[in-house]
Amino acid sequence: MSDYINTALLEIAERDGETYDVVLLQYHNTKKTLQGLSYIYLDCYTEYKSEPSRISAKKFFKDLDYVTYLDELQTIYQSSFVRCNSMEEFKNKFPRLYYDAFRYLENKALAIYPLKGVHGYLGMIVLLYDKPRKYYDGYTEKVITPSAE
Repeated sequence: MSDYINTALLEIAERDGETYDVVLLQYHNTKKTLQGLSYIYLDCYTEYKSEPSRISAKKFFKDLDYVTYLDELQTIYQSSFVRCNSMEEFKNKFPRLYYDAFRYLENKALAIYPLKGVHGYLGMIVLLYDKPRKYYDGYTEKVITPSAE
């Protein structure tokens, strides 16, 4: 399974042509309360980095508590995707996610695409850029969708 996922992230990077990192974030619920209720966390499952010397997103996307970021994550899901041509723009829209994870990365711009399964959201694909990205009509269908299905 991980070979298939890593190949999908590589294909996204190749089709995009400008991203230096493609990150796959997933939800997991491995921890439980004393009452047996599951906590939900957002975690980096894997990433494709075009340059190994870049800072890894895995360090900063570890057990991010879903409840803490609920409002911001729902905004992302309702939008179908988020594209920010500066980290200042991202910080203004999603301050908690910015300060807890994204501010540590080297990117100047980013795009986020939620992944939806049969019973709800599974996670998201994040593309990191060194500079603002110009998007063309049909970008999502040509670049993201073929590997996200």
